[in-house]
Amino acid sequence: MLFTCSVCQRGFPFKRYLERHMKVHDNTRERKHQCGYCNKLFMTKPELKIHIRTHTGEKKFKCNICHKAFPRKYNLKLHNVVHSGIRDYNCEKCPQSFALKSSLNTHVKLVHSDLKEHVCTVCHSTFAIKQYLTSHMRIHSTDRKKWTCEICNVSVLEKNKNAHLKLHKTVENAKKEKYECTICGKKLKMAQYLKLHLKQQHEGGKKYIYECSVCKRKFYRADHLKYHKKAIHKIM
Repeated sequence: MLFTCSVCQRGFPFKRYLERHMKVHDNTRERKHQCGYCNKLFMTKPELKIHIRTHTGEKKFKCNICHKAFPRKYNLKLHNVVHSGIRDYNCEKCPQSFALKSSLNTHVKLVHSDLKEHVCTVCHSTFAIKQYLTSHMRIHSTDRKKWTCEICNVSVLEKNKNAHLKLHKTVENAKKEKYECTICGKKLKMAQYLKLHLKQQHEGGKKYIYECSVCKRKFYRADHLKYHKKAIHKIM
């Protein structure tokens, strides 16, 4: 069970962590501890210390199972839910499910949305999720060797070149609909989606006799074809 912040929707494994976190949203408390990287203010030195790790990239808490590292201990505790096999958060737009609500939110932003609302104040690059912006900001706080991506024109540290290119490949592959159903012609993004589609749509012996004159996709009901033409091809 996760305890979720009612203000920012952040999840915590223990109630005491949530209660401590809620102080962050208390605007009546004085914030006198300033970050030397981004000038953000914090109420306590421990909060500032943890925040600075987002700039330095320090990750001292490591998972014993997959060895992934995290900047905070509670991040590691949240991550451990992934290895439990429990996936209670289902995507409404595809069959994928997730162990954490934050993972679902990230999935929706990366795969099902083109919105990039997090903007770098230095070079104006835009990002779909805040953690990508946070990682990106480190390139503006160092004079180490940089590499500029030819795809998005974003500059990253030379050592992060392959990780950045892998991000492009992951997002692009997620958006490609490369698995086509041989029965109705519907295209899906992943093999497991196609398998699920075949089970749900075609195991009952349905006859796909209604064919779209534009894209040749087939339907087993005339009203489905009519809706398809209206929604996809704008044919009334």
